[in-house]
Amino acid sequence: MSSLQACIRGGADCLKTCQLARMAAARPGATNISLAGMQEKPLRMFADAYQDMCPFLKNGLSKITSKDAENFQVKCPFGKAFTEAEKTRTEQSQLCALNQVSIAKSTHSPLLRVTSDKLKTALPNLTVKEQLTKNFFTDVLERMKVEGNYRKFNHIDRKVGSFPRADNRLDIRPSHITPSQTWNETVQRNITVWCNNDYLGMGQHPVVTSAMKEAIDTFGAGSGGTRNISGTNSLHVLLEREFADLHQKESAILFSSCYTANASMIPTLIKMLPKGTTIFSDAKNHASLIEGIRNSGANKVVFRHNDVAHLEECLKNCDPDVPKIIIFESVYSMDGTISPIEKICDLADKYNAFTILDEVHAVGLYGPRGGGIAEELNLMDRVDIITGTLGKAYGLYGGFITGTAPIIDSIRSFAGGFIFTTSLPPAIVGGALASVRYLKESNEERDRQRFNSAYLKRRLAEEGLPVMESPSHIVPLLVGDSKLCRSMSDLLLEKYSLYAQPINYPTVAKGTERFRLTPTPLHSVEDMEYLIHSLKECWDHFGVPLRL
Repeated sequence: MSSLQACIRGGADCLKTCQLARMAAARPGATNISLAGMQEKPLRMFADAYQDMCPFLKNGLSKITSKDAENFQVKCPFGKAFTEAEKTRTEQSQLCALNQVSIAKSTHSPLLRVTSDKLKTALPNLTVKEQLTKNFFTDVLERMKVEGNYRKFNHIDRKVGSFPRADNRLDIRPSHITPSQTWNETVQRNITVWCNNDYLGMGQHPVVTSAMKEAIDTFGAGSGGTRNISGTNSLHVLLEREFADLHQKESAILFSSCYTANASMIPTLIKMLPKGTTIFSDAKNHASLIEGIRNSGANKVVFRHNDVAHLEECLKNCDPDVPKIIIFESVYSMDGTISPIEKICDLADKYNAFTILDEVHAVGLYGPRGGGIAEELNLMDRVDIITGTLGKAYGLYGGFITGTAPIIDSIRSFAGGFIFTTSLPPAIVGGALASVRYLKESNEERDRQRFNSAYLKRRLAEEGLPVMESPSHIVPLLVGDSKLCRSMSDLLLEKYSLYAQPINYPTVAKGTERFRLTPTPLHSVEDMEYLIHSLKECWDHFGVPLRL
């Protein structure tokens, strides 16, 4: 660890805000300056190494003392910017915001030692853990509530045979209330769910539920272990073969979720590829892809969403001898946009780049056998790796990766998210196997879903409701304010028995808060007309004008 990183966690803070700090961190030999075991003079060491590059150290310090830590907020470019941005917060919150390292370790730095003393003065009756809890957890959550971004979880009980109807349990019996005690549970019955990711209703389909029951009766409840230690069942092997066949790839591998698949796959591949490998990532890629890229430590270039010209510009600027990977999605879940797969593959061929395509919101829904957008466009052979999920169109949960045999075998051999976790239970795998096989043969559900999606978009626009343009099955309805979006969602549920979850920051950018409506084959025209009528009344209730 460099002295810059050791002093007030500069690696986490200064490097974000101060150009000089970034220059200092990149200075040759910086990582060789270690503060290990130096409790008395870490700031002095930092000053000696970087005083020629940091104005705070060069001009503000002649002698390093513990009091200099207090000047950090005034004289350091980072400290000054931070203080100005946080003026409205309380004194103890300002101090806590600088203390990104445990107060228990504060004796290693004059800055942290001063911070610790201030905290103890400001909150004398709280332990260190209580202080940290208040300032780093409780206060953050309260701020989210004030801003309207706090996540509220509705208790939705789906009912077999009644989808998309469900019950909303408003007052679930607390764990400390025994069945013998009186507890009046409040249930709002027969609400209509409009934000479900079970896009085709397969989670309720008799073909799937029957297969799950059969798997339990045959194999029991759990898998019994990790995939490499007694946890590989014949159903796992069969399902992997089905996905390899679906995407016309040599091999496939199952994961507990596609989030885990993406987040594990990317670092695994980067470790095996030559140093300097560069990843080109779409600006609106899912959090699982972003996490995988970040954890890989690879060079990263973000190109504008679906902007092929910008992607080519980025590829041109990269060393032609450096290995390259382009990572993108087929259907982007919040906007409903569809990527230009063919053009991206053309660039991949031109610049010798691997391609990783996330088809999470497309598998089961697009293509003659449910292989996704790449299958529908007859492009699967041009994509190197395709990832997908069991948790959307197939109605269950889990994830998978398909690709060449060497790539999949490498992931199987080295990906921690695959190796060190219990495998999917037989019931899930059996149900998924039935769902995948069924949707390879049946287009009825896909056709009906597409009709409903097109119908709802058209009618929302005709009635002046702000439906966002989307070429996919997803129907985004713009609200543009987090508090308003939450209030509208509550009104729809309480008054009209319609459940549409508000989509707020950080899932979408501030100012683009919305409802993400997902009509399924099991919603009727009458359901859609009632939704539109209720939305219009909701818009009127809150005084929001329609687009007429």
